[in-house]
Amino acid sequence: MISVMRLSIGTNNAANSSIGQRSLMDNNAGKKQRSIKPLDPKDAAEIIIDGMRKDKYSIFVGNDSKMMNLFYTISSKRATRFINRQMQSLLQK
Repeated sequence: MISVMRLSIGTNNAANSSIGQRSLMDNNAGKKQRSIKPLDPKDAAEIIIDGMRKDKYSIFVGNDSKMMNLFYTISSKRATRFINRQMQSLLQK
């Protein structure tokens, strides 16, 4: 079994949801700026395939997933609250 951790990949999945549409509208209005540039899907695929070839148990795709893994390792409760706050902020718009 392989666990793939990924957060920000530039696949534009969010644009297909109402949450993503609101977020994109906010970005276009200049109210929000994304601090982490999404990883190119081809680069993400290469990282995943390379990890599978090396028989890695966990594969972290992008610096944001590595950071969240570290955050979760240090304090799982705080990391979970952080993700929850981020998701709630998207739902409340």
